[in-house]
Amino acid sequence: MNQVCRVTPGNPMEGFRAWQRCHIRLTTLYGSAVLLTLAVMAGVFYKLGVDAAITGLQQRLLATTTSLASAIDGDAMAAIPLDSDTLTPLHQALLARFEEVARHDPDIETIYVLRPTQQPTRLRFLVDFAKDGDTAGPGEAYEASE
Repeated sequence: MNQVCRVTPGNPMEGFRAWQRCHIRLTTLYGSAVLLTLAVMAGVFYKLGVDAAITGLQQRLLATTTSLASAIDGDAMAAIPLDSDTLTPLHQALLARFEEVARHDPDIETIYVLRPTQQPTRLRFLVDFAKDGDTAGPGEAYEASE
């Protein structure tokens, strides 16, 4: 029996599996490199964007607190007893100023002034303003140990 080996014309790549083909390997390698690079760049740009937003917010809040602090009369505050729970004209003026500032800045939820006591971790509220209305009264204690 004489067998003849016949070569049929056609695609020479038919005998290879998909992964054995060079163009599939190169496409996978370069595609993976591009996707990895894009993922790393997206992570870096996201981190930079978040850091810039936080820094901007911190600077804006620092400017706001500095402006508010310069408008407070320290001598008038010191004249009010620590445990006083009555609203004075100073309290009313500060509350009105805090409300005005909070209304113009959507990131501010609460503004308050605390006064130190003889105990380092215990403070007392002088004025407290909150947009939701949940405020502490004048002279109310605040535990700052944590």
